[in-house]
Amino acid sequence: MNFYYGIVNGSSREGQSISVKQFLKMPFLIPPPEVQEELYSYLQLISKKIYQTKCEINILSELRDTLLPKLLSGELSVDSVKLAEENVYG
Repeated sequence: MNFYYGIVNGSSREGQSISVKQFLKMPFLIPPPEVQEELYSYLQLISKKIYQTKCEINILSELRDTLLPKLLSGELSVDSVKLAEENVYG
């Protein structure tokens, strides 16, 4: 643990930084290729889900920005939305 404390110095604007020279002396564990591939696959799934969620957020934001002014102005009523929903879903 002392090694790790030894690589930190107080030279950066935020108050502390890590010496590159000391950092490169640190031992790193590299998992076997099959573990790396499994992790990569998992991270790809997460990345895809994040992208899909961002797309949904954008669609819902646009829908909100379109409908809210119409609801507030009275151009569109909640009752008409309920009727349209009933016609679509059943």
